[in-house]
Amino acid sequence: MQFSGKALSGNLQWTLGSYLEYSAPTTFPEFDVIQDIQVAPNFYLPTLIQVQEGSTQRSQAAYGQLTYDMAGLSQGLEGLKLTLGYRYTWDYRSDDSAIVIPSFGGLCAEKAGLFAPNCLLASSGNFHAPTWTAGLDYQLTPETLLYVKGSRGYKSGGFNLSTPKQSAFSEFKPEYVTDVELGVKSDWEIMGIKARTDLDLFHDDYSNIQRSVTQLINGLSSPVTENAAAATIQGVEAQGSVIPVSGTEISLAYSFIAAKYNTFTDPLAGNMSGLEFPFVPKNKVSVTARQELPIPSEWGDLSLSATYSVQSHVRGDNTFSPTGVIQGYGLLNLRADWKGVYGLPLDVSMFVTNATDEVYVTKNFGLYNVFGVQSLEYGEPRMIGAQLRYHFGPAAEADQTAATYAPPPAVAAAPSAPKSYLVFFDFNKSELTPDAASIVDQAAKNAGPAKVTQLTVTGHTDTVGSDAYNMRLSRRRAESVAAQLEKDGIPSSEIEIVAKGKRDLLVPTKDGVKEPQNRRVQIVYGGTAVS
Repeated sequence: MQFSGKALSGNLQWTLGSYLEYSAPTTFPEFDVIQDIQVAPNFYLPTLIQVQEGSTQRSQAAYGQLTYDMAGLSQGLEGLKLTLGYRYTWDYRSDDSAIVIPSFGGLCAEKAGLFAPNCLLASSGNFHAPTWTAGLDYQLTPETLLYVKGSRGYKSGGFNLSTPKQSAFSEFKPEYVTDVELGVKSDWEIMGIKARTDLDLFHDDYSNIQRSVTQLINGLSSPVTENAAAATIQGVEAQGSVIPVSGTEISLAYSFIAAKYNTFTDPLAGNMSGLEFPFVPKNKVSVTARQELPIPSEWGDLSLSATYSVQSHVRGDNTFSPTGVIQGYGLLNLRADWKGVYGLPLDVSMFVTNATDEVYVTKNFGLYNVFGVQSLEYGEPRMIGAQLRYHFGPAAEADQTAATYAPPPAVAAAPSAPKSYLVFFDFNKSELTPDAASIVDQAAKNAGPAKVTQLTVTGHTDTVGSDAYNMRLSRRRAESVAAQLEKDGIPSSEIEIVAKGKRDLLVPTKDGVKEPQNRRVQIVYGGTAVS
């Protein structure tokens, strides 16, 4: 259940809510077939062991969050927003497990020398904790956003059913992580070359980490989950894209993550402090190149792309064993996309993953030193495939109109073509969605045969935030549409950009949802009498 609203002249957005999730088993479908069970010295019995397990869980929470535009306090704070959130969670968990031997008429496993007293192992308990978030983001310019954020999360505890109920190992506690992030998102244009860069620095303190270890209980080795570790995770993530020439886009992503245990003691393997986290590569790089192919606009949009990603080695287990290291690898993926095939609401794609048929390991279970066996899991080989996508709704109707449109002679106007188009955006965003881009492309197609001499592109925006912020957002939206029109062949000299912010009426819609329809840009044909 959730309530949300606005206050203080729209400068404050708030949300209050509650959450409830309940799950319980209805059957016990799990069976383990084990041959040659030793039930007494020098005596083995081929049999079937039935393991019945169940877990009943309930999680409930109450939460609230608010975001305040500081421009409501002072115009000097325009573009600065404060976000605060708080949640309290209560978790209840009840686990049970029964081990019986049906071939002995449901004989309890303990009667056959195994370890299930009274055929049933069960534990239950409650866990609870507060979590929170706090952050500031600053729209320094229409193209640059700065932010800093802190948050805290928690994961519920649980039980080790195979241990004595009153032992120190019967229950493990919740784990917690506190995260701090600092980042910047920017759009650039240098000598006509457009670029976008995102940078994020983060530091996490991870405590009471739940890890599976082996303990000696009543003279027997038993795998249990314990709060065995604490760790620090920190690093940097960066990504960017550049459009050196029209139709060409190059993207780069890089991450550096230093994830090590500060303290970690495994009863079997010893002190693991300083060990790298398993399955976390320290370095990871991905490069993507995308090229649009020059085909007639009425055929649709055709593009080719290639992505090469490479990552450094990772550790496959929680020990310092050299057999637990998984070597780094690189993968090449290829893709061809044909959108709006011949003006239809149909997209066709072909792809090749792992194009070089790289042989690489994804999991190393690291059991070599214990049992003399090392188990590996390999990644997928080269795969070739195709995808089809059909679009329904308003965008599809616009595409179908394009497919049936027949332009009149070039000297006359195109009376059958619409003179106005609406392009919609996601909340607080200025990037074109695929559906929005198809509408802009349709407007450009119809503008050409109609000999349009001027297009007026008017940006509207959301109904929240300060006037100055919304004016910048509406202009960015209009500029996104104008850039797409230029890409479709409309000269920039024929495009007039107007920003209206939120000072305009909402657009009525058939479904009665008005506010989202205000997140729009309107394209209107204008100019001379022959337009």
